[in-house]
Amino acid sequence: MSSPRDDIRIPSAESTDGGLHRRRFLQLSALAAVTAAVAAACGDNPAASGVVPQVGQPGTPTTAPTPPLNDVTLLRTATSIELLLHDVYGRAIDGGQLGDEAATAARRFRDHHRAHASRFQQATRAAGGDAFDEPSPRLTEIIVQPALEEAEDETDVLSLLHRLEELAADSYQSFVASFTTPELRVQSMEVGAVTARQAAVLAVLLPHGSIIAVPETAAEAPADGAATTTTTTMAPAEGEAPPDPVYAVPGAFGSTATAVGPSAYV
Repeated sequence: MSSPRDDIRIPSAESTDGGLHRRRFLQLSALAAVTAAVAAACGDNPAASGVVPQVGQPGTPTTAPTPPLNDVTLLRTATSIELLLHDVYGRAIDGGQLGDEAATAARRFRDHHRAHASRFQQATRAAGGDAFDEPSPRLTEIIVQPALEEAEDETDVLSLLHRLEELAADSYQSFVASFTTPELRVQSMEVGAVTARQAAVLAVLLPHGSIIAVPETAAEAPADGAATTTTTTMAPAEGEAPPDPVYAVPGAFGSTATAVGPSAYV
């Protein structure tokens, strides 16, 4: 019997230092404060003149530049996510914490993400932009590296991969409405669908107790002879701490709450 992974197809790869030591700095700072106090005391009444005494020239507030929200920005972000997943799968495989079944799935999914990245890179160049060519530095710093450093076993690694797949699927879903051409919308949906299915496979591979089924609300008891449905929630073995839950939610896509913003590759 084929596994859920057998239906997943790989997409076509079209795609100061100035010598000012601390003591001297403090001395100059104290001098500036004293000078300002003296100037204020000897000056005109600020209330009468309407001028507030100050030392030095006020600086001009600056803000970090915001990348334009266009097709190229979205494609570069998507590329950075795919390369991130490709990299994390490779590190998971090389780390030796995955069993045979999980390692087989990981190798296949890693290849999928490499193909997806190539597809997004090609689309970026076609849109007149420079293709992104490295895993998302920001997500690597704030999510991946800390998680891998704390990972102790297969469950930890699979949980990280599962959450990254969900993050990617949510992101591509959120990008659909922002792309300006039907072709790019289709591409985002296609890659998002594969990514969501891979997240589902990883949820199956996680050990019992890691998946909590979402029960349906029974409005009333079924009539005699009517079919009934039972929702089973598996619990961890006695004495074991329950792992973080993975919620099995029906539908091709879930919530976009974990979606990555269009400048996340920065």
